[in-house]
Amino acid sequence: MENVPENLKTFKNAILFLIIFQCLIVMGMVTFLLYSFVGEYLSIVTVISAMLLLMVCLPVSIHLYLSAKEKDLKTLFKYMVLNFLLLSISGIIWYLVPASFNWHLLPYIGKMLMLIACGILPLSLLIIIRHPQIDIRPVHKYIAVLLNIAAGIGILYFIMANIGGSGNYYDIFIYGLCIFIDTGILIYSAFLIMAYSTPKFRYAFFIWFLFFFFSIIGDSFNLLGYMGLYDTLEYSQIFYDVMLILGSAGLILYSMAYARPRALACLSRKHDRSADMGYERVLTVPGSMCVCDHGGNAVMMSDSFIDMLKLSGNRRQMFNILMYAGASIDGQKAIKRIREGDAVTINGIKYFDEKDGSRILSLKVFPMFSNDGKISSYIAVAEENKKS
Repeated sequence: MENVPENLKTFKNAILFLIIFQCLIVMGMVTFLLYSFVGEYLSIVTVISAMLLLMVCLPVSIHLYLSAKEKDLKTLFKYMVLNFLLLSISGIIWYLVPASFNWHLLPYIGKMLMLIACGILPLSLLIIIRHPQIDIRPVHKYIAVLLNIAAGIGILYFIMANIGGSGNYYDIFIYGLCIFIDTGILIYSAFLIMAYSTPKFRYAFFIWFLFFFFSIIGDSFNLLGYMGLYDTLEYSQIFYDVMLILGSAGLILYSMAYARPRALACLSRKHDRSADMGYERVLTVPGSMCVCDHGGNAVMMSDSFIDMLKLSGNRRQMFNILMYAGASIDGQKAIKRIREGDAVTINGIKYFDEKDGSRILSLKVFPMFSNDGKISSYIAVAEENKKS
């Protein structure tokens, strides 16, 4: 009987190998099928990168979105899915359809879809960066805005000063805006990488940073080429190909590390026993207690905690303890201490109750650690001080 687990593990690995082998065969067939249509004006490497976008980036991002539990990651991967979906449609309209139908407007439509696909990504980063639990000082947020404004002015000035007699106004408009969007994504991704201490979050934002690091180089080469300054149009696709190849590899590695059920099970087994005991006691202790994940999202609440904050339905599901901590006078400092692993008592948290009006609560937050010494969750105790 002792060999059963090992045999089962070998069997699962064999099944996984067969699945990977079949996927590689399918991707190879799709690659050669696409190349037969567009091989006259696209290289085999470009066709492979397009196949990776359609058959790797898009499915893996959907898997990451469905498996993500943290709100910030779910927001990021949702917009990632939209981006890859629009880019796939853009590529089909831009390259594949014109091979069968000689419609001159199709490349223009494809480029506009590409611009829209890139334009929706800053929305996800802005939504995440505005969350109270993100440890970014207001002055740094202002710096990010100023950097984006400076980049926009610089790009506009460069185009107006060098456009000369070029008649490619549509392409210049598209790639000028793309460079501006790329710059914003790089800036906000860098700030979010520095703001998060958890590798799971840092690696997710680094994937975006990697994508758009190569994207901005390719867009710049296209802009210079369409403006007639340098003969760089034929080199831009190299950076797009590298972007998709490295980005696909990054998404696969990230998915294997953080989105596999087995990996999640291993992570859950690393939780400290004291944390597990704390979770079980939350529903039985008389105090108003709540267990939150490392992002501050509530995973378990005592009845008295629910009654005190009048949480029900959707409000209970959307509850985030760090958002309430951020509502206090020293909220950002308190959040920073909490994320560093200190036990913190926060007084003067204003909370509005529809029935009782404005109330003031105090909040005690205690970090829980896993066996590797990292914060796995938080336990919060709420007390009502007075009514205002």
